[in-house]
Amino acid sequence: MFKYYTFSLALSLITLGLYAQSGCPGCIVELPAGLPEDTIYLSSAAEGQVGIFYESDLGFRMPKTTTPVNANDPGTPPGLDINQITIVSVSNLPPGLGWEANQTVFDVSQETDGCVKICGVPLIPGFYNVEVVVSAEVLFVSQLSSFSFPIMILPGTSVTEGFTLSNNSGCGSVSASFTNNIPSGGNEGYSYLWDFGNGNMSVSEGPGPQVYDEPGLYEINYQAVIDTFGFLLTEVVVESVTCNDLFNNAPDIRIEVWNPEGERILETLHIDNAQTPLTFNVNLFIGEG
Repeated sequence: MFKYYTFSLALSLITLGLYAQSGCPGCIVELPAGLPEDTIYLSSAAEGQVGIFYESDLGFRMPKTTTPVNANDPGTPPGLDINQITIVSVSNLPPGLGWEANQTVFDVSQETDGCVKICGVPLIPGFYNVEVVVSAEVLFVSQLSSFSFPIMILPGTSVTEGFTLSNNSGCGSVSASFTNNIPSGGNEGYSYLWDFGNGNMSVSEGPGPQVYDEPGLYEINYQAVIDTFGFLLTEVVVESVTCNDLFNNAPDIRIEVWNPEGERILETLHIDNAQTPLTFNVNLFIGEG
């Protein structure tokens, strides 16, 4: 007797689009009690899941002097007053997420505490090191610096009726036919796994009929995985350059990416007097060519 069916489906349908660096208003500044007045602090980001709306508030405290900076970067002399800190950019966010800070310019003699809200619907699972670039003004000289924090995006799952079963019951032996309701249409990136519950399995898009010759209930499991993301350029590493500044022998570097139509689709921050190797986190979807 063949009467009962369950089915599971792992399905990813992505509509990619651009998102702004603002659009996540209303973050709340929350800092732990007992933080030193002159320190560097950033709270942790929450985990997320593909396809589920994500929202996380991160509280932070900017330093008033270079002393806490020296603890992480011995090349920075301690004891110097910082006039102003500006948040320049946030990059390598999980695709689908945006950010907005309560403010981006801090006169640290007056205000050091702030927050940033990260929100959106994550598109791709993974472990992301989000990079924050800030500009600090010390003795009327601005210096760029960066730091990173992690965000974990877990895979998404969904359940749906992925197939149609014909001849689902009978007496004695039953030959059942299966129709795949999520066909590839000849496109790349589709894969399938069938477990028919009778000891047979298949990875075919359109498997043949299955015979059930023992009375009982059979659990049928079906999985379709659609991977049509294309290519994701995560980072560009400049190992060395053949052209340097005349006086300090240190190059000024930025990265530009152009598509086959001659349109510039990415331009990174201009880094003055860069030291190689230098890594740019870009997190950019690109097509063939």
